Amino acid sequence: LNSEGHPWGNYGIMDTQAALRWVQRNIASFGGDPANVTLGGQSAGSINTSANLLSPASAGLFHRAITQSTPIASAYFTPAAAAVAVGDKFAAAAGCSTAACLRELSTERILQLQGTPAANGPYVTGPVVDGTIIPIPADQAWTTGAYNKMPIMGGSTQDEWTFVIGIQEYFSAVPLAGPYLELTPAQYNATNAAFLGTYPLSNYGNNPSMAQNRISSDPFKCLGYRALSQQAATNGYPVYGYEFTYQHPPFFFPQMPNSYDPTGHFQALAYHTGDIQFLFPKWHGGQLGVNLDQITGQPRELQGDEIALSDQMVATWTKFAATGNPNGSGNAPWPRFTSGSPVLLKQDIPNGLMTGAEFRNAYKCDFWGL
Repeated sequence: LNSEGHPWGNYGIMDTQAALRWVQRNIASFGGDPANVTLGGQSAGSINTSANLLSPASAGLFHRAITQSTPIASAYFTPAAAAVAVGDKFAAAAGCSTAACLRELSTERILQLQGTPAANGPYVTGPVVDGTIIPIPADQAWTTGAYNKMPIMGGSTQDEWTFVIGIQEYFSAVPLAGPYLELTPAQYNATNAAFLGTYPLSNYGNNPSMAQNRISSDPFKCLGYRALSQQAATNGYPVYGYEFTYQHPPFFFPQMPNSYDPTGHFQALAYHTGDIQFLFPKWHGGQLGVNLDQITGQPRELQGDEIALSDQMVATWTKFAATGNPNGSGNAPWPRFTSGSPVLLKQDIPNGLMTGAEFRNAYKCDFWGL
């Protein structure tokens, strides 16, 4: 496929670009403005948005970018040689030795090899630094300014990794603490000496899943903060950073046990994807289908002050899409994130501000070399 003389590998990104070209041709007929298009996404959607910031083929197709959980670093893009190697392994698993054979595979066979609802299989690479659609690694682009410049807004949730820990427990029916921690404080202490000075279990109520949350969330968050900082230094347009810290959003997995938590149940806190229901009210995590209170385990939607937070978030996203400024105009209540004064909006009840120094200290970015 990569020797046929056409762009290859980044087919999902090229699909997005085809959709953006359609918008340029047609959106005026629907009352839209082809000169004011915002592209944004969460998690994999943030990777997609960042890929289009990096891609020369996306130049002029959109004019604002939103990267949720999290602003994207080079770690999320696969070098071309590594992608080809993974592709060869996929072909072997599928019983193919030619591109023609691969093109004849059924959708069901491809999805079977892709993975399960719990995790990707070994053949998923994500976007590829192919030299054409994505010319250079993200960190190189952000630091040199070799990307499509425009107003950018990005950030993450405080407890990103509880989402992954929840998936592990939900699909295994066994309380898991994650790849570093194995269920009990004793095992944590025995196997994680390198982390004990920075992440002593006693700081987390001797709850391994909460320690695992920080050990895994913090480097993810620091990578995103570094990418946002790099963009702020080279973009030439306003950059805005946020931190979603509200600890009690409804969760969409059933209540699961955790004997180390004072509630007796796993607590997801400000989990990865937990902010989406505030931007798109009544969103409920896909096919699982029901939002549940984290304490009672019973169904509920946003309520009380949560609705006010949702209204604030919807307003800032809408203003950013319209103007490139989440305030609409001015620098309050959401200041610009700059190299000289990195400040993030804390999305919480109530909202607040978080300096770059506070962020780096809270998530131990120095410890992670970020």
